[in-house]
Amino acid sequence: MAGLARKALGARRDGSQDADDVVQCAMLSFWNAMDDSSPPEFRDRDDLWRFLAVITVRKARRMTRHANARKRSDHPTFTESQIAPTGSSRQDEEFRLDHLLTEISPPDFDFFCEEMLLALDESSRQIALLRLQGHSSAEIAARLECSERSIQRSLKAIRERWTQLGDAH
Repeated sequence: MAGLARKALGARRDGSQDADDVVQCAMLSFWNAMDDSSPPEFRDRDDLWRFLAVITVRKARRMTRHANARKRSDHPTFTESQIAPTGSSRQDEEFRLDHLLTEISPPDFDFFCEEMLLALDESSRQIALLRLQGHSSAEIAARLECSERSIQRSLKAIRERWTQLGDAH
């Protein structure tokens, strides 16, 4: 699947898009589809692989479109130095987000993310997962058949909950 994602991303990769990200997103969509009340049926393993291939290519194309789109959000964008933790033992060093991410092992990070998602009720968890997959508030609202403002309020509550959980760790 990673090879297919790399091929679908093609030469348009700019570092913000990675084949592994596409595969993870595709697998998340696959498992969400399997949890659905009427999951797709596969006659054989070839059907399964075709289904995964379609999801992977669509995710890669969507990520490319998203990366190439102009910034439409009114949310502020922060530089790494603006999000540097205060009181760090490495004040004399330049803060780099990738250094912060290496301080936690991938299994611990996965566990932490799972804890964050499990701390939410089912409705909030669904909204958070859709947002993490890159859906806009409007897309989530349409999918869940509610108002965009409801989604925005839910996302704000999720961020507040996760901030509390992050501060506790």
